[in-house]
Amino acid sequence: MIKIEEINKFDQAINLKGQWDKLVDEAGLDVSLSFDFVMSLWEAYFGKNDIILLLTREENELTGIFPLYMSKENIVGAITLNKISLLTNSFFLHNDFIIKNKALESFDAVLHYLDAHYNGWDIFEITGYAVGVKNDSNVMRWLSQSRYKRFIKRKAPESLYVELDGSWEEYMHKKSSNFRYDLQRKAKKLEKDGRPEVKYFGKPEEIDLIFDKVNEIESESWRINKGTKGAIIRRNNIRGKLYESYFKKAAAQDKLLAVFLYIDGECAAFVLSIIGKKTCNLWNVGYKEKFKKYSPGFIAFEHTVKKLFELGVEEFNIEIAEWPGMGHMEWKKRWATGAKESCWIWLYNGNHLYALSIYYLRRLSGFIKNIGQRIRRLGKNNVQKESVSILI
Repeated sequence: MIKIEEINKFDQAINLKGQWDKLVDEAGLDVSLSFDFVMSLWEAYFGKNDIILLLTREENELTGIFPLYMSKENIVGAITLNKISLLTNSFFLHNDFIIKNKALESFDAVLHYLDAHYNGWDIFEITGYAVGVKNDSNVMRWLSQSRYKRFIKRKAPESLYVELDGSWEEYMHKKSSNFRYDLQRKAKKLEKDGRPEVKYFGKPEEIDLIFDKVNEIESESWRINKGTKGAIIRRNNIRGKLYESYFKKAAAQDKLLAVFLYIDGECAAFVLSIIGKKTCNLWNVGYKEKFKKYSPGFIAFEHTVKKLFELGVEEFNIEIAEWPGMGHMEWKKRWATGAKESCWIWLYNGNHLYALSIYYLRRLSGFIKNIGQRIRRLGKNNVQKESVSILI
């Protein structure tokens, strides 16, 4: 029998680290679902205030962890629905359930518990869920068969990654000649005009240095002139608090990799990454606008990839969904060897009239949109056929 344990206070969750990380490791989940990262999210975004942390246990064994929070979603006019979301939604595009062996009975028990104790919930939101993971088909089948089967699944942006198979030389050999030439040209231009130097940081005693250099670069960042000031890292904003909180923990476990490019002794660019067991996640890339002609971020990224090859990392996830200005950039596509699909999922509480009404309205809207797209495609095909007929 599945038992539910609820924890709301930040301090009450501190002792869960060992059990939490064991479950994440056994399930083969990403480092972004680790205890340290989720607790850093909690602290940065909620200031240690209450969230809904639900644990599922079977025979005293931890089988599921569900860090949740409730918010309001304004639909139309005065209609506002209560939405429950995973705390890990949308930070990286490979979100997942922290459940042992994909025992989705735990999720069913959680939804039943929320119905009983948080009867006001209308929508359960899961974003950035990794499509194509080992048991994705089982998840979708379970959702369609559960009593909460009223759900909508939408395709989300793809998550780019670099497969670090073999060596740096082998990786470069597979890239196009244009890519290799461009990389060499950028390096030669920088060496001709300046004095480049690459430095690697990541130790606990280097955290203050890392943030000082990041803040220095961000104060002269390209983002300031591109309308993406919200993506800038500052120690006094939410993003900066998350970075500092988690980076301290990651550095203590030798998981932090901070690569800085110096030009003539001045810090010009940075690449920040977090290393897991076999994978690495890109956190941020920044450079000073005045060095733009040298593509400093691109060069710093090159040295990051080289370093990950040396460290034996197998995969470098280079897509960050949450930050403005950090979406699909052309330079990322040039480095990527593949892309993972992800999706958004919304479950609607069939016991609530408003939630049920919105579910059917959105299904109808999606249906009409698909019909419109098919008609437009059909129209284009007919135009092409007519053009061919005229040519003949």
